[in-house]
Amino acid sequence: MKLVTWEDGRGYKYQSYLPDNADDNMAPSGVPHNPPDLGEIDWTEVEKEIHNALVEQGLITWQDVMKQQNTLVPVIVSAIKRRLLALYRKKEDINQGD
Repeated sequence: MKLVTWEDGRGYKYQSYLPDNADDNMAPSGVPHNPPDLGEIDWTEVEKEIHNALVEQGLITWQDVMKQQNTLVPVIVSAIKRRLLALYRKKEDINQGD
């Protein structure tokens, strides 16, 4: 089996396993090997969490952000990381059930 990376019409990249002798253009019908579907994240909740954290951290203006540069990335990561890890756990649980 070979792992082929391909791109759909929307510009999303995917990976699929294909038999070694299969043509790479068959990748969309191969065995998927991809990260979890980010569409399962409630992005409205992420937006709200980031907004509230920015307010709580006092990151209101450009000047605030420049003064507290070490605060911005953790705010963003905090809102997304736990949700993304939950998707990976869910995917793993589903795969373990196969």
